[in-house]
Amino acid sequence: MFTFKIFEIPDGKSSKTLVLDSNSINLGEVSLTTAKIHVEFDKSAQFIRVKLQIDADIELICDRSLDAFSHHVDQPYEILFKYDSEIEEEDVHGAIRNINS
Repeated sequence: MFTFKIFEIPDGKSSKTLVLDSNSINLGEVSLTTAKIHVEFDKSAQFIRVKLQIDADIELICDRSLDAFSHHVDQPYEILFKYDSEIEEEDVHGAIRNINS
């Protein structure tokens, strides 16, 4: 889980890149080899839009042979944080979350 403090995000557009290694995050049975996550923020008075571009290599175990193999993940994900939003949703492409004012 990543934590960003709302007051530390500047108004308007900004970005940050996070580099993770195998010790950075616990994925259970999946092993993270390396990961780079590019985060773009767009903050206004009504919402904060966060676009993530995930570029990672993970190690998986084949359920038939039990051999380990590497899999590359290159996936976008978007989260829209809205102030006093009535609806929260999530799917594989993104999410809408409420920010309590």
